[in-house]
Amino acid sequence: MRKFEHIKGIIVEATRFEAQPDLLTPTMKKKRAQLLKHYK
Repeated sequence: MRKFEHIKGIIVEATRFEAQPDLLTPTMKKKRAQLLKHYK
């Protein structure tokens, strides 16, 4: 495998990702800035 194909980390949460509306747009796209703040 190439270096960019390796998994660097994983996060397991009790709540569903879709249940957090501030992290997704209405078309279910990821809001990257909010995701970075939420998971740091």
